[in-house]
Amino acid sequence: GVLLGAGWAAGLPLLPREESWLWIVFLGLGPQLVGHTSFNWALRRLPAPAVAVAILGEPVGAALWAFFLLGEEIAPLSGLGMGLVLVGVARVLWGGASPGRAS
Repeated sequence: GVLLGAGWAAGLPLLPREESWLWIVFLGLGPQLVGHTSFNWALRRLPAPAVAVAILGEPVGAALWAFFLLGEEIAPLSGLGMGLVLVGVARVLWGGASPGRAS
């Protein structure tokens, strides 16, 4: 509500431009239909803790898409963090460690 009021007070447009609506629909349908449906599919076939840990890879995948498709840079520290996340996910999924259990 505060941002809406601030935007209105500043005289900024409160609705997207016409050409933006199609992209907004795609952003809603793509992640919803593909991403979340995939997680629901996985939950029927895999243990819930494995799916929960695999979800941690989602921001890594998004950053890689942005790097390859949009030319976004990945800072060295971010790259290190992405690598650590992927190692952790791989360890849980293939290494036999389970979330919540010290090893």
